[in-house]
Amino acid sequence: MILGAIGFILIKQVSQRTKVVVAKTSITQHVMLLDAVKSDINYYPPDINKTLESLTYPDTDTAVPAGYTRGWRGPYLKVTPIDPWGAPYFYRLICEMGTLFGPATLFRTTPPSYQNFPFIASAGTATIILENNGLTACSVLLNGVEVITESEFKMHDPYLEKTITLLSGTNILSVRARSNKSASIRLRINSPNPFSNRTTYEVGSYGSDKKAGGVGFAKDLTWITGQSGADF
Repeated sequence: MILGAIGFILIKQVSQRTKVVVAKTSITQHVMLLDAVKSDINYYPPDINKTLESLTYPDTDTAVPAGYTRGWRGPYLKVTPIDPWGAPYFYRLICEMGTLFGPATLFRTTPPSYQNFPFIASAGTATIILENNGLTACSVLLNGVEVITESEFKMHDPYLEKTITLLSGTNILSVRARSNKSASIRLRINSPNPFSNRTTYEVGSYGSDKKAGGVGFAKDLTWITGQSGADF
């Protein structure tokens, strides 16, 4: 019975080792495919659902991911690839932060009124960062909707960082500052920029436990742009 149990453990370990080898081979193939897609569209493909799902999208006006239509030759895969443990391979873009607005130093107007600043962006989330240099009151609108209230401004003085939602195309930032004329705020809007040649990615498998982290056969197998993980 003891020998039988030992034999079962050994067989299970061999099976897990085989899955690791298969996963590593698949990840390497995905890396080559991602690089091929980049040569088509000039950027790495979007990380929809943090998997390789976008590579299954065909070359039609309605299916190609927004912003990636130029050069798209999909579908690059028939289905979203699954690792040997039954979970999708993860794929995440590591985007550099792009500045969409600012940094701009703004003073109050006389009389105090909203100052409007248009800027171009893609639809999605971004971060607005406000640094206060002596203002006692300020409110900020984005596309007519108040995103920083006076109470928030006072609560977070002298620094406020908040997630906002952008529209595709022209966005309008409106700022109303009220204080002495020498006081000011420094305002900027940052957003991840997937359309940058400096954007990188990581792709891999979470291993046998299907969760991030872990050791042994549960250890993540991760390939980062330009360099393989230690286990490859």
